[in-house]
Amino acid sequence: MAKAKRDFGYYAESFLADYLPARRGCSSKTVSSYRDAIVLLIEFMQGRCGGRFGLADIDAEAVEAFLGHLEADRGNSVATRNQRQAAVNSFLSFVRMREPELYGQYAAVLDIPRKKAPKPTIAYLTATEVEALFASIDDSGRQGLRDKAMLAFLYETAARVDELCGCLFCQLRLESAPYVELHGKGGKARNVPVTDSFASLMRDYMVAFGVSEGSQPLFFNRYGRPLTQKGVAYVLDKRLAVAADSVPSIGRKRITCHSMRHSRAMHLLEAGVNLIYIRDILGHASVTTTEIYAKTNPELKRKYLTEHSAAYSTGEKYTPEEKDELIKWLRDNF
Repeated sequence: MAKAKRDFGYYAESFLADYLPARRGCSSKTVSSYRDAIVLLIEFMQGRCGGRFGLADIDAEAVEAFLGHLEADRGNSVATRNQRQAAVNSFLSFVRMREPELYGQYAAVLDIPRKKAPKPTIAYLTATEVEALFASIDDSGRQGLRDKAMLAFLYETAARVDELCGCLFCQLRLESAPYVELHGKGGKARNVPVTDSFASLMRDYMVAFGVSEGSQPLFFNRYGRPLTQKGVAYVLDKRLAVAADSVPSIGRKRITCHSMRHSRAMHLLEAGVNLIYIRDILGHASVTTTEIYAKTNPELKRKYLTEHSAAYSTGEKYTPEEKDELIKWLRDNF
């Protein structure tokens, strides 16, 4: 294609249609997220330039104004602002490798620091609250059986909600040593072992709903289509409201589908499961990501400090090794 035609539109199409999916192997969800960021940038630049704009119009000043617009005018959170910034940076990095004259200009854009966002608290249910949630579901009828199986799937496998919605019959192995194969971010697959009681619940559900073919979605709506994330969230909210009648603490928490994943990770950690195995169950790329659960869980902190508090009451002193161990743990987890 002639050089004159390589404008913003050309590079945007090439970036989204070829570079991300074909060369980087990004999922359709990632491509959609980057597309949305670029669409927002286009709308902003059109307003800023009074209509048409070119690649040379995108400089550090314009991008900083765009990021401010996201927060001030669109009401986006800092986390969303940073996500949009990362997408724009990725696109401009792609362009500058093909347009050397813009290299320095875009380097200044890429140097714009990400805005520091407050660390969100992890919302999760305690083991008692999880028991209350499942105890409140009457699974003697079809509706209750489906809802219980769905929420048990979220908790037992620590699946992301899109992993549940995309799960097929062929991904379940419910014979001896049962497990579920989940397809996570970037198409990465992982096998999550599950309990025999969960396997029994899923068998009952699949018989009741006629789930028996390899490519059949595990959970589906009345039209036979895979259940949506909104549909799963609706079921969870409805069941949490019922469970909160018997355990009021549930109603005071902002629990989402992802909170079931957090809950499972917390309970595995409390049970003494190694972070390495929890990382593999969650599908994290690095154990550093998984460590957030150790830093958040108050019960673990209380347990660890209680174990070491005996020295205060007996008057015994820490050995140098014990002191170094405790100081290291406190630095890593507080």
